[in-house]
Amino acid sequence: MNTYYSFWFRTILPIGYDTNKEPQSDAERLALETMNSIVRFDPRYPNEGICERYEANLKKAAEMGYTYAWYLLGWYFQEQPGPFFYKSGFYDDFKKSEYYYKKAVSAGEKTALYGIANLYLFGCKSDSYSKKENGTVKELEYMLEAARAGVLDAMKSLVKIFYNDIYLDEKLMSNILIFAVENNLVDPRYVEYSDDGEVLVDPIGLHLISFDCIYDETLAQYWKDNAEAFEKGEKLTFYDEPSHIAELTQKAIQNLKEYEKSVSGK
Repeated sequence: MNTYYSFWFRTILPIGYDTNKEPQSDAERLALETMNSIVRFDPRYPNEGICERYEANLKKAAEMGYTYAWYLLGWYFQEQPGPFFYKSGFYDDFKKSEYYYKKAVSAGEKTALYGIANLYLFGCKSDSYSKKENGTVKELEYMLEAARAGVLDAMKSLVKIFYNDIYLDEKLMSNILIFAVENNLVDPRYVEYSDDGEVLVDPIGLHLISFDCIYDETLAQYWKDNAEAFEKGEKLTFYDEPSHIAELTQKAIQNLKEYEKSVSGK
């Protein structure tokens, strides 16, 4: 079965998913076969109504009991892969993605906590950089909860959040930033280029607040160490954090609350 999944597809599979086993239910098979079709879709050959059919299949899988499909729907509308290539204004995709992520969270899917945090930070391709109503404190709390649940991408994001460099990571943000700059979604005053041509955008230019107010090397290193250990297969218990880490985390949340209050004027 492992040839059934592309490397990229593996990144959106459930935590610890064994790609050598067959799907355990018709619902799981429907969801994974749909996602396999999505990631292999060739945008050079538009297919009328294909986005709607993929959405319907994933929704059916979720309603049949494979609740991870709610997360996959959130991802689908946030990332808008190949099938969306020739679409314009297909949906209010931010709200659509948010709706499905919240359905997944309600169903107990921990990966969706990372999905919704990532959505609130970066939006989605149809609604990338407009200021959202959701406060950044909630984004941080979702990211922390996802990391504690064992979502590796959330751990890595926390490293960047506490180092205040999440917007400058070339692997994570390069294509998104290039898209934003080329489509005039970012004020040119906030765009710079490194000596090797890397696009750098000040968070203010993305209408997002900086995480400078919670910069903390100790917290960044803590999550970096945990991410590396987790990747090596070590068993970790995140809900029993050292007292100094718990204290620093609470301090960071409080600092972010105060910062948001100061910039909102409330």
